[in-house]
Amino acid sequence: MDKKIIFIVDPNKSHRDRIISLLNTGSDIEFREFDSALLMLHVFNTFIPDLVILELNLPTVNGLSTINYIRETERLETLPVIICTNDYAPETRAIADELGHFGIFFYPLDGMELQRSVQYALSSGKYIKPVEKGKIEHVNDEKTIITLDDDVSIRAVFESIIPTKLKHKCIGFEDPLEALEELKKGSLKPDLLLLDMNMPQMDGLTFLRSLKEEYGNNSFLPVIACTAETDATTVAEFIKLGIVDFLAKPFDIDVATQKISNALQL
Repeated sequence: MDKKIIFIVDPNKSHRDRIISLLNTGSDIEFREFDSALLMLHVFNTFIPDLVILELNLPTVNGLSTINYIRETERLETLPVIICTNDYAPETRAIADELGHFGIFFYPLDGMELQRSVQYALSSGKYIKPVEKGKIEHVNDEKTIITLDDDVSIRAVFESIIPTKLKHKCIGFEDPLEALEELKKGSLKPDLLLLDMNMPQMDGLTFLRSLKEEYGNNSFLPVIACTAETDATTVAEFIKLGIVDFLAKPFDIDVATQKISNALQL
């Protein structure tokens, strides 16, 4: 019997660990963890799980927006979703009920009720299987990562940790116009872009739109947006422009390293 794949989306690692401990009662379930919705939504381009368990209070793209995106996407519209959250607001519950789910559970979780809902969702719910199931493996060959930031100290951190911790190549740019020109020439073929969203010459979203105009909407370059603020752009616009995750400034080096590693698996 094939394993069932469950995506858990929650910025709180202890919450994710708790869910896994409650559900990990056999070898027929495999879990994949996400601390934000954006990266998971990009993974959907190549892999669709059997079930998503998510917190509603998510950074940048909240849980209700995530469910709404799933329901409005033809390939995903019947994907089972279970909500585990600290959001007790009645209006939130009403919206979630309208969007559709296989249960809402509040922390601290009731293990038996959660297990029952998960089993029901996996056995009775409508879900879409991927063409080929398999783990998203990390590729060990050297990648090229571009960091674009007008702050020299931020570039210096990336140019230090990427070669030493991740064993990948890092190329830094201060000027977005210079980076845009080099990318348009085709001499650089990056695997990931670390992009400052608030630069004086050109903001990050304008930079990405300029790249799309050059390469077309069919191209995909994973982008981690580095910013001290959360932009209110819609989920669809984030995905269209290639933003797979956010890294808040000032950032923790271990968190940055993990986010970069995750994005390179897309």
